Amino acid sequence: MYNYFISLNPTMQAAIVSAIVALVTTILGTLFSISLKSFFDNRSLSYKLKKEYSYEQKKKLRELIGSYQGRVLEAATELHYRLLNLYENEEKGWLANESYYHKSTMYRFLRVLTIVRMFENEAIYIDAQIGNRKDIEFLMFLKALHWICTDVRLFDGVPYNSKYDHFYSDHLRSMCDRFVDDGKVITLEDFEARLKDFSSLSEFFNGMNRLEDRLRWDRIVVLHLILIAFINTIGYDFQKCGSGKVLEVIQNVRHFGILENIPEVIKTLVKQKETKNVIRLTVKFLKKNSIPLNSKTPLSL
Repeated sequence: MYNYFISLNPTMQAAIVSAIVALVTTILGTLFSISLKSFFDNRSLSYKLKKEYSYEQKKKLRELIGSYQGRVLEAATELHYRLLNLYENEEKGWLANESYYHKSTMYRFLRVLTIVRMFENEAIYIDAQIGNRKDIEFLMFLKALHWICTDVRLFDGVPYNSKYDHFYSDHLRSMCDRFVDDGKVITLEDFEARLKDFSSLSEFFNGMNRLEDRLRWDRIVVLHLILIAFINTIGYDFQKCGSGKVLEVIQNVRHFGILENIPEVIKTLVKQKETKNVIRLTVKFLKKNSIPLNSKTPLSL
């Protein structure tokens, strides 16, 4: 083949070379175009799928939050008002075992945590990482409510018996599961009838007061502060608390050192606007009363 090519005159050789070059160029160009098109088609499809996935997940999360936000807000507001009432009347002994006040306070407390639990059971199937800022804040607040009730770090630096004055996470979830019947939170009447199923909750609240040598009172007050931040974030104007009311709640904490531990327990929320305000007011209260920021001594009453 080579000898034959050499025997041809230069004009024919040039024509053949040009034809071969043109053919190769066409083939390579076609292959490149196909590859390039396939590459961009795949990129486009991948982008489209990711966009559709993101849209669907955001939509599901928004719909789920929409179906729970009102319920959580209502339950949180009812507990908020009960705790304000408790601060004014705890010395009257209304939290005596199995009194109406005792049972209804437990009910309001567990109602909040149960709705949180119900939401999380459904949200587990949704990719919450792609939610917008408000959605993420909502999720973090719900988690913080659980953490405040269970995290022993809240009492760091304050002597206490680690077996008491907090709830074990799994035990709290189990109580919340028992607080639901046919997909709905049970009524107060049903709760009263099943009170023996919530003995640890009853023991936690029974006789709780600010003067006792325990820390459960402080845990509930800190929970209240996070509830206020939550209500101030998503609630209506008439439900929100001003700085003066927040300071009043802060003054109910007995062991000041606990206030310093709040940021560690709710670290995912420390930059959130309303939570930052609670922390700011806490520091202001401690400084105004000349209390060292590392004070672990209880308030003298």
